[in-house]
Amino acid sequence: IAVDSADGDKVRVTLPMAPVPLAMQMRIELPQVSGNDALKDIDWAQVMELARHGAMGNLIEVESADGDIVRIFVE
Repeated sequence: IAVDSADGDKVRVTLPMAPVPLAMQMRIELPQVSGNDALKDIDWAQVMELARHGAMGNLIEVESADGDIVRIFVE
């Protein structure tokens, strides 16, 4: 997950795919993700389903009205 804010903040969250479903089931939250308004409407279950089926590259790219850019991708 990459977040570039209009204010110049850059957040990068790199996670191995294996523990992500478990973290989602346990409702573990990352402040960089859960506290970002640009990510609030993302269907994380759908993102995980895409990754499970082998999707690669950008899965979601969002640019907010404030100029924040969020990319969720699989490498």
